[in-house]
Amino acid sequence: MNNDQRKTIIVINGWHYLEGFYESLLPVKSSVYVVNHNHQNLTKPNFVENLGFQIINMPNLGLEWGAYQQFINYATENNLFQKTKNIIFMHDDNLI
Repeated sequence: MNNDQRKTIIVINGWHYLEGFYESLLPVKSSVYVVNHNHQNLTKPNFVENLGFQIINMPNLGLEWGAYQQFINYATENNLFQKTKNIIFMHDDNLI
């Protein structure tokens, strides 16, 4: 697979689950993964999954950098880096 065929991944540290934020990502042609540390609210992640984004539930360790490291470990275990050109790490309280 050459670099032109590899895709961009967006990794979001999910906590707030603002619907407008996630909806703003729909036009972006990337794979979106949400590292969920907010286990107190299990209904909002379902909304995110309904948009076609994958949620990865992880223990709340290490704030944002911990969530991103957890994704790196997940991606390594699942061979995602072979198909990935770029990774964008962000929190879910940003504006797109």
